[in-house]
Parts: sequence; structure tokens; C-alpha cells
Amino acid sequence: MEFSGCNFCLPVFFHQYFLVDGHTEKTNNATLTFFKYNNRRYMVTCLHVIDILDEKRDKTNDYWHTLSLSLGRTFLQLSDMDHSDPTKRKDVFRKITENFGEEQVDIVIAPIDDIRWSWIQSEKLKQTIDLDNWIAPKWADMDMGSVFGYPTKHKSQKGDYVASPCVTIFAEIVSNLNENSNQITLFSTLEKPHGYYFSGISGGPIFVSSDEDRRYPIGIVYEGQPGSPKDLTTEESEQSIFSENDILIKGFVLTPDIFSTWIERAGL
Repeated sequence: MEFSGCNFCLPVFFHQYFLVDGHTEKTNNATLTFFKYNNRRYMVTCLHVIDILDEKRDKTNDYWHTLSLSLGRTFLQLSDMDHSDPTKRKDVFRKITENFGEEQVDIVIAPIDDIRWSWIQSEKLKQTIDLDNWIAPKWADMDMGSVFGYPTKHKSQKGDYVASPCVTIFAEIVSNLNENSNQITLFSTLEKPHGYYFSGISGGPIFVSSDEDRRYPIGIVYEGQPGSPKDLTTEESEQSIFSENDILIKGFVLTPDIFSTWIERAGL
């Protein structure tokens, strides 16, 4: 079977709890990736995804907005009742606390209980990236990476069904990486326009391959450019940073040691 990083992730949607705004191809999304560490399952996306959700809550004065997964004809909402304030939802995700003076890591994590995982499995047959059996890549030999996620601008709808395609993005690794690296950057300029906007892939996994055709999970996306058509247009006096041929991906390097630090600082 051909490898695909899409097997380890799903689109996560911005919804009002009672779906008063419906679920259409215009419903924004990010990407959620599944991991196993110390025999526990976790799901990971970006902190700025939660920030966008909080902004929507404040703007609408409706604190029952939530992130959710579309599983068949039902939705798995990734929030619980806030028992301290019944007018609000409490996200299942935890932020990573930082030491004084350190930059906030743009990552949130939540454990997945057996009930939620069995629901995901029954509808989507997803897998977890197994950090318990992780093998370190040859950092100095990495030149190309593959990125997977669900761009929000490329959904389609037929009747009541919304299709959210998972894309595979190949780009050159331009970071000088080693076992102590924290971030990774990929950049390529193609010969022709690729026709994609990458807003929505935040939270998706990054892999590299070896000569033995082994795939190594090494990161999580926090930014993809161009994100939307506006990233290709500027004022007449300015030049656009990106062209239709460019691919820019930024992510956090992820190893078992880094993940261990994340879940510890998230209080998990």
C-alpha cells in the first residue's frame, strides 16, 4: 500500500455547537494530527487555531463555538461543558506553558480517550504516528520533505456532503537541521503555478524519506504560504512576496523528546 501522511490526520472545523451556521464548503478548517506516545493517544493542532476560535466567540458573543470533526453524518465536538460557566464551552486542548522570556509554542495538545478514538476509527480508519517506535532520521541527509493537510479553500460540496481533500505537498528543506533543531522551513519554486492555497494545513504532519524508502515523521506545520489569494496581490507600489509557483512551509520539529516536553508543559 502506498504511504500517505493523510492517514494520520483529519480536517478540524470551526462550528457553532448547534450548527446554526450549517456545515458547507465555506466552513473554515485547520488540520488535526494523531500521535501515540507512552501508549497514550493524542491529537495536535496549532494554538493560533484556538486563537481564531476565541476571536469568533468574542466577535459573535457566542461562546458555544467549538472545533469539531466531521465523522460521516455526525460531528465529534472537541469541547466540553464549562461547569464554572454554563454559557461557555471548554476546549479539550491544552496550551504549552513556557518559561519566562521564551516564545509561546504555537501548538495545542489533547489526549484522546478510547470512546472518541473508536468513533474516529469506525468512520475514518485513521492511524496514530507512533512515537514509541520512532527512529531518528539522518538529519544531515534530509533535502526534501512531504507535508500533508487539508487546505480550507479547496473544499467542495454536493448536496449535503462536503468533501475536504487532503493534499500532499513536496518541497525542499532549506533549514540546516540537526538533532537539536526546533523549527523547520521548506521552500520550493515550481516551473508552473500549483493552484493551491495552504491556509488550513496548520497542524498537519511533516515527513522525510530515506534511500531505503522509510518515512520519518519529523514535524508539525504551523504556516503554509501562499495561504489565500490575497497573499499573491499587493498594492501597485509593492511587489508580492509569493508567486503562484512558490511553496513555503514552516513547522516545528517533532521528536519523542520534544513531544514529551510538550505534554509535560501542557499538564498532561
